[in-house]
Amino acid sequence: MPGPRASRRSAASCSKPAAVAAALTLIASFAAAARTPLAPGTLESIQRECLRAYPPELLASMASGAREIPAAVEEDPRAQMRFLDREASLDKGLFYPALLEEVLPAFERYVSSGTRFLDLGSGDGRAVFLANVLGAVATGIEYDEELVAVSRRALAALGDLVDAERVHLVQGDFFASSWADYDVVFYFDQSSFEQDRLREKVRRELAPGARLIVYHEQAPFPGLEREASLPPLEIYRRPAEPRELRAELEALAQGQQEILRRIAAIRAGLRPRPAPAPAPAPAGPEVRDRVFDLGANPVRGSSAARLTLVEFTDYQCPFCARHVRETQPQIEKAYVETGKLRYATLDLPLERIHDLAFKAAEATHCAEQQGRYWEMHDRLFEHQEALEPWSDHAAALGLDATLFDGCLASGRFANAVKRDMAEAAKIGFDGTPSFLLAVTDPNDPTKVKGLTSIEGAQPFATFEAAIDEALAELAAE
Repeated sequence: MPGPRASRRSAASCSKPAAVAAALTLIASFAAAARTPLAPGTLESIQRECLRAYPPELLASMASGAREIPAAVEEDPRAQMRFLDREASLDKGLFYPALLEEVLPAFERYVSSGTRFLDLGSGDGRAVFLANVLGAVATGIEYDEELVAVSRRALAALGDLVDAERVHLVQGDFFASSWADYDVVFYFDQSSFEQDRLREKVRRELAPGARLIVYHEQAPFPGLEREASLPPLEIYRRPAEPRELRAELEALAQGQQEILRRIAAIRAGLRPRPAPAPAPAPAGPEVRDRVFDLGANPVRGSSAARLTLVEFTDYQCPFCARHVRETQPQIEKAYVETGKLRYATLDLPLERIHDLAFKAAEATHCAEQQGRYWEMHDRLFEHQEALEPWSDHAAALGLDATLFDGCLASGRFANAVKRDMAEAAKIGFDGTPSFLLAVTDPNDPTKVKGLTSIEGAQPFATFEAAIDEALAELAAE
């Protein structure tokens, strides 16, 4: 989070007990008055569990009144960012408990089931939890490790109130992460020195149709339209790009032509022609006829299958987890189990934003030593918010702890992970999940020849169309 506003420093002299008591009193008062379809007590529960999640020593230091930046901190940019993060979290929590009441009208209007929500500088996680309760797949990025730990403790304490599988609490610099995959980006506050960075990031990455919700009125954002003002929040939206509008109009025109054709067929007493074929899969980098190496990575499926689908994955990527949970089982049932397709997983840890992804990839290969690669693969995606300690996952799978721990500590498979990353760069993949659909080399199944690439956690229908087209092409040879 950026630094706090001076107008909120009037409570700086509060002691810890007084600050907590005041916060809980305000929570009860505003939650009782809030007009919302949320279940009674929802706002109170989120606020209370976030406050309870702070370690006493951290809470005491934040509420002690020592609010000036120490000289040593001013000289260290990283230390300064940590200090400001904690200051802002204090504003967002102890000394500003009405946050959720103020953001609720905007969240209820723009956050709903399936919304991909991102909180920049998520602090103790309360805005992320509220978005999730409203139906969003909610991600929070927070720089301060201790605040991330606070948010994860609060998530665990909230239990069934939130859907933990659809909440992702990430430690990192949100300016170094990608915002392109989100429908709503929420920024609680901004310091004056961050305004230019924010505008440039928004200009480059906010997706067409996506919204930016910022606290307090800001100078206009280039390329965005001010959609609404719900004080103290301002809502901006990036218009759909002209080419997307043209595509929508063309699709509408085609649909109208299809309706007219069917009406004419009915009038003539003829059977309507079948509906048009599904749209082709969204294409990534050009890979046609290029040869790629799977290395020694595990592969599911028959060695006789003529096609191989290669997934490049990151164990902290929420979209990869969604693919593993929702789409991969359908692909395996329809194509892998029927002998038509092999399924390979290669590693592409996005280390800029996912600090544990590289070690997670190593952990799967250490489990592979004991014949449990896929079990570790599935388990890490099921427990993305609790990847460490790694030994817990090994114990849950019944692995030899000494062998597993020694493998992970030695970095034995680090070069194998780097080899996969180099292969991804060779293809042109820089995000996850990314997929290569390829022809298996019958003489060397570790080699494949590219047909097409697909980027993102696409629905099963996208893969189905691409695979069926490839199978038909092979059958016609």
